[in-house]
Amino acid sequence: MDSPSRTFGFLASVPAFAGLDADQLERLYGCTVLKVIAKGETAVAAGAAVNELAIVVSGRMAAEGGGPETVEFGQGAALNAEAFFTQTPAAAALIALRETVLLTLARDDLTAAFQAHPYHRPTAGWMSDLNSFSATDAEKFFHEYYIPSNMVVAVVGDVKAAQAMPMIEKYFDRIRSGPAPDERTTSEPPQNSERRVVLHEMAQPIYLEGYHRPDYRNPDDAVYDAIADLMSNGRTSRLYRALVRDKRIASDSAGFSGLPGTKYPHLFAFYAVPLPGHKPEEMADAIHAEIEKIKNADISDAELKMIKTRAKANLLRGLADNEGLAFQLGKAQAAYGDWRELFREVDRIEKVTKADIRRVATQTFVPTNRTVGIIESVAPAAAGTQGGAQ
Repeated sequence: MDSPSRTFGFLASVPAFAGLDADQLERLYGCTVLKVIAKGETAVAAGAAVNELAIVVSGRMAAEGGGPETVEFGQGAALNAEAFFTQTPAAAALIALRETVLLTLARDDLTAAFQAHPYHRPTAGWMSDLNSFSATDAEKFFHEYYIPSNMVVAVVGDVKAAQAMPMIEKYFDRIRSGPAPDERTTSEPPQNSERRVVLHEMAQPIYLEGYHRPDYRNPDDAVYDAIADLMSNGRTSRLYRALVRDKRIASDSAGFSGLPGTKYPHLFAFYAVPLPGHKPEEMADAIHAEIEKIKNADISDAELKMIKTRAKANLLRGLADNEGLAFQLGKAQAAYGDWRELFREVDRIEKVTKADIRRVATQTFVPTNRTVGIIESVAPAAAGTQGGAQ
């Protein structure tokens, strides 16, 4: 168990927190890290308060795309497998448009992009799966994956370990143990040509494209984060300035990693929502123009500095309360086996160079590595005769 002084001593050694002593750090976060226990790779869940303790439960599922499953633990602590997904940058973009057919487009785009890996399956499964899935199947799944060896528990707050541990043991010891789940999965072979999906719907036209990229453990993960920030973070981002502010052809446009998850190699995606009178093809041309810029010329010193500053600021905001601190520490412990990786993420972004951004963009954003999804709007009568997706 890490003592508070040892934990805050480590925090103070992180460049983002330089100059703050233990008392200042403790006041800043309003909590003390008591314990981080874990074995696992990917945090996919968040818990609720139990007797005023902030407890975050993080566990791996068979595949990150598994549908939302909620299981009750003790006095109201809940495990929701959708919680981690909603915390990722990819999810933030998707949730903003969740009530639209973008998710339908993303589903079909993923099915086309991943032909071997389980990521080609929809999050909640196909309807035939749902219709045939029984309570016995659910119980078997639960006992196979929701086990102590597959979870992380993080406790933060003004509590004493001597009081907290008996309470945690009381509620979590009842969870049945078992062997570690089989994590083997089929690897997706390289994509050698562009793939396209077109849906004809009575809906807002949308353009979406995704490029295969490595998983979150890849040394270039921080470079992909930097590219996502550059292209999509706020009204000063390149895509917003180009498509929304200057050309006025889209109501929204962004790029992000993590489609549909980050545990395995996944997609870095770009999307744009056309304004009336503009077509998805215009979105594609405008997005590709911005991609070519970062492939052919260095970003500015000011842009690189802002990316690194925002990374530090986002880390601080994520640790602003007990729940955020517990979640972020638990997620890092589950993903990397070491909660300290949470702070090393900032160090990795700090080391990203302009040359790194050009190199990764040139390697990744090529037509043969691209899967395109388009929604084309049709009139009601036409939609009825065409029958939806093609």
